[in-house]
Amino acid sequence: MKRSTRAIVTTALLAGAMVLVAGCGIAQVEEDDAPAVVEHVDGIYRGSFMDRGTPQVSLELELRRNIVTAISFNFLAYRGIPCADSPWGPQYEQAIAHLIGKDIRESLNDLYTPGDFVDDVDGFSGATIRASKVRSAIKDALNRDAYNRL
Repeated sequence: MKRSTRAIVTTALLAGAMVLVAGCGIAQVEEDDAPAVVEHVDGIYRGSFMDRGTPQVSLELELRRNIVTAISFNFLAYRGIPCADSPWGPQYEQAIAHLIGKDIRESLNDLYTPGDFVDDVDGFSGATIRASKVRSAIKDALNRDAYNRL
Protein backbone atom coordinates (compact mmCIF):
# COMPACT_ATOMS: atom_id res chain seq x y z
CA MET A 1 0.00 0.00 0.00
CA LYS A 2 1.34 3.44 -0.86
CA ARG A 3 2.12 5.87 1.91
CA SER A 4 -0.72 8.31 1.03
CA THR A 5 -3.27 5.48 0.83
CA ARG A 6 -2.05 4.12 4.17
CA ALA A 7 -2.45 7.58 5.75
CA ILE A 8 -6.01 7.92 4.41
CA VAL A 9 -6.97 4.46 5.67
CA THR A 10 -5.39 5.12 9.07
CA THR A 11 -7.14 8.48 9.38
CA ALA A 12 -10.48 6.92 8.42
CA LEU A 13 -10.05 4.11 10.95
CA LEU A 14 -9.12 6.55 13.72
CA ALA A 15 -12.06 8.81 12.90
CA GLY A 16 -14.41 5.82 12.91
CA ALA A 17 -13.05 4.63 16.24
CA MET A 18 -13.50 8.10 17.74
CA VAL A 19 -17.12 8.25 16.55
CA LEU A 20 -17.75 4.78 17.94
CA VAL A 21 -16.24 5.63 21.32
CA ALA A 22 -18.08 8.95 21.51
CA GLY A 23 -21.36 7.32 20.56
CA CYS A 24 -20.99 4.63 23.21
CA GLY A 25 -20.00 6.97 26.00
CA ILE A 26 -21.89 6.67 29.26
CA ALA A 27 -22.87 9.85 30.99
CA GLN A 28 -22.01 9.78 34.65
CA VAL A 29 -24.62 11.22 36.97
CA GLU A 30 -23.72 12.33 40.43
CA GLU A 31 -25.83 10.90 43.21
CA ASP A 32 -27.42 14.23 44.13
CA ASP A 33 -28.51 14.92 40.52
CA ALA A 34 -32.22 14.30 40.07
CA PRO A 35 -33.83 13.68 36.69
CA ALA A 36 -35.43 16.71 35.08
CA VAL A 37 -39.09 17.15 35.98
CA VAL A 38 -41.34 18.06 33.07
CA GLU A 39 -43.99 20.64 33.82
CA HIS A 40 -46.80 20.84 31.29
CA VAL A 41 -48.64 24.10 30.84
CA ASP A 42 -52.28 24.11 31.95
CA GLY A 43 -54.28 23.64 28.80
CA ILE A 44 -56.03 21.48 26.28
CA TYR A 45 -53.81 19.15 24.28
CA ARG A 46 -54.59 17.28 21.07
CA GLY A 47 -52.71 14.31 19.68
CA SER A 48 -53.08 11.34 17.38
CA PHE A 49 -51.63 7.99 16.41
CA MET A 50 -51.51 6.74 12.83
CA ASP A 51 -50.55 3.31 11.53
CA ARG A 52 -49.36 2.98 7.92
CA GLY A 53 -50.92 6.34 7.09
CA THR A 54 -54.30 5.37 8.54
CA PRO A 55 -55.63 7.30 11.55
CA GLN A 56 -56.21 5.02 14.53
CA VAL A 57 -56.53 7.28 17.57
CA SER A 58 -57.15 11.00 17.92
CA LEU A 59 -57.79 12.46 21.33
CA GLU A 60 -58.01 15.61 23.40
CA LEU A 61 -56.99 15.96 27.03
CA GLU A 62 -57.08 18.77 29.54
CA LEU A 63 -54.29 19.22 32.06
CA ARG A 64 -54.21 21.41 35.14
CA ARG A 65 -50.96 21.28 37.14
CA ASN A 66 -50.09 18.08 35.22
CA ILE A 67 -53.30 16.40 36.41
CA VAL A 68 -55.63 15.00 33.73
CA THR A 69 -58.97 16.72 34.32
CA ALA A 70 -60.68 15.53 31.14
CA ILE A 71 -59.88 13.26 28.22
CA SER A 72 -61.92 12.15 25.23
CA PHE A 73 -61.51 10.58 21.83
CA ASN A 74 -62.07 12.64 18.70
CA PHE A 75 -61.57 9.58 16.50
CA LEU A 76 -61.01 5.94 17.28
CA ALA A 77 -60.75 3.04 14.84
CA TYR A 78 -59.14 -0.36 14.53
CA ARG A 79 -58.51 -1.77 11.05
CA GLY A 80 -60.87 0.82 9.62
CA ILE A 81 -63.72 -0.08 11.97
CA PRO A 82 -64.87 2.73 14.30
CA CYS A 83 -64.41 1.42 17.83
CA ALA A 84 -67.75 2.74 19.00
CA ASP A 85 -69.24 0.02 16.78
CA SER A 86 -66.85 -2.69 17.94
CA PRO A 87 -66.24 -4.75 21.06
CA TRP A 88 -62.99 -2.81 21.69
CA GLY A 89 -64.67 0.52 22.47
CA PRO A 90 -65.12 -0.15 26.20
CA GLN A 91 -61.44 -1.09 26.61
CA TYR A 92 -60.38 2.23 25.12
CA GLU A 93 -62.82 4.16 27.32
CA GLN A 94 -61.59 2.36 30.44
CA ALA A 95 -57.98 3.06 29.50
CA ILE A 96 -58.51 6.82 29.30
CA ALA A 97 -60.85 6.93 32.31
CA HIS A 98 -58.00 5.44 34.36
CA LEU A 99 -55.95 8.59 33.72
CA ILE A 100 -58.49 11.13 34.98
CA GLY A 101 -57.45 12.73 38.26
CA LYS A 102 -53.87 11.47 37.98
CA ASP A 103 -50.56 13.14 37.21
CA ILE A 104 -49.88 12.45 33.53
CA ARG A 105 -46.14 12.24 34.17
CA GLU A 106 -46.66 9.23 36.43
CA SER A 107 -49.80 7.57 35.07
CA LEU A 108 -48.96 7.50 31.36
CA ASN A 109 -46.79 4.41 31.85
CA ASP A 110 -49.81 2.60 33.33
CA LEU A 111 -50.96 2.13 29.73
CA TYR A 112 -48.18 -0.44 29.32
CA THR A 113 -50.15 -2.75 31.63
CA PRO A 114 -53.83 -2.15 30.85
CA GLY A 115 -54.77 -5.52 32.34
CA ASP A 116 -54.43 -3.86 35.76
CA PHE A 117 -57.42 -1.58 35.16
CA VAL A 118 -59.23 -2.62 31.96
CA ASP A 119 -61.90 -5.34 32.20
CA ASP A 120 -61.73 -8.54 30.16
CA VAL A 121 -58.09 -8.31 29.21
CA ASP A 122 -55.76 -11.23 28.80
CA GLY A 123 -52.34 -11.59 27.27
CA PHE A 124 -53.75 -12.56 23.88
CA SER A 125 -56.46 -9.94 23.51
CA GLY A 126 -54.27 -7.23 22.04
CA ALA A 127 -55.37 -4.68 24.64
CA THR A 128 -51.75 -3.89 25.40
CA ILE A 129 -51.23 -2.91 21.77
CA ARG A 130 -54.37 -0.78 21.74
CA ALA A 131 -53.41 0.91 25.01
CA SER A 132 -50.01 1.68 23.51
CA LYS A 133 -51.76 3.45 20.64
CA VAL A 134 -53.58 5.62 23.17
CA ARG A 135 -50.29 6.24 24.98
CA SER A 136 -48.64 7.26 21.70
CA ALA A 137 -51.48 9.69 20.93
CA ILE A 138 -51.11 11.25 24.39
CA LYS A 139 -47.34 11.58 23.98
CA ASP A 140 -47.97 13.21 20.59
CA ALA A 141 -50.33 15.69 22.27
CA LEU A 142 -47.81 16.53 25.00
CA ASN A 143 -45.00 16.93 22.45
CA ARG A 144 -47.12 19.36 20.43
CA ASP A 145 -47.71 21.53 23.52
CA ALA A 146 -51.04 23.01 24.55
CA TYR A 147 -53.55 23.63 21.80
CA ASN A 148 -55.35 26.08 24.10
CA ARG A 149 -53.80 27.39 27.29
CA LEU A 150 -56.03 27.68 30.32
